[in-house]
Amino acid sequence: MKVVILCGGLGTRLREETEFRPKPMVPIGGRPILWHIMKYYAHFGHKEFVLCLGFKGEMIKDYFRQYNWNTSDITLTLGRNPKIRYHSSHEEEDWTVTLLDTGEATHTGGRLQRAMSFIEDDTFLMTYGDGLTNSDINGSIEFHKEHGATGTLTAVKPGGRFGELSLSEENVTAFAEKPDKEGGFVSGGYFGAELVERLLRLVDHAFGMILGLDQLLALLVIGGMHLSILDHLLDLGVGKTA
Repeated sequence: MKVVILCGGLGTRLREETEFRPKPMVPIGGRPILWHIMKYYAHFGHKEFVLCLGFKGEMIKDYFRQYNWNTSDITLTLGRNPKIRYHSSHEEEDWTVTLLDTGEATHTGGRLQRAMSFIEDDTFLMTYGDGLTNSDINGSIEFHKEHGATGTLTAVKPGGRFGELSLSEENVTAFAEKPDKEGGFVSGGYFGAELVERLLRLVDHAFGMILGLDQLLALLVIGGMHLSILDHLLDLGVGKTA
């Protein structure tokens, strides 16, 4: 099953890290967060990736073009007929990675429309290039199929950002330090989708090209297309576990 990863955003909320590189290339433990996302999908057997590039996408291209060079022990034969011999292997040798230039200012609808021509099956997976999860990917797929949904998304309740006061008239009666999961659900950023042709028709015009993913999902709901929701933990690339 193909995995579409949206890698084109500007990363303005992480400006100190993304001024010189795309947010999916921000390192965690010596590897880009994008690598960790792909590694997690590969753990569940999904090793065909379509990366929708935008801002500084050439850095992501260079990373995968030089992947063997940077992850292997090598021997070089110099001279007029140079040769390179790679001595070590890695677990990513059976990955396929399609790198698509989808534009720096393109919204999600346009990036998705560009990716559709590289997806042969009706069902595909999609996520952002800056978020990690511990959800059961294959369990989500089974849930998606069992419910006959057009789309399935992971949903989380984010932790509180501020301390919360309880008031009685002019008196403070209680204080909670950043209470967890008090608000409503938000999108966790991991999706499974069905019926590629219907999605393609939705975004295959100028209006769809300017839509963000949240607006696309809203249109699916308005159009009577069912969305099932899972509640799983999400470890945001720039936030805390929800």
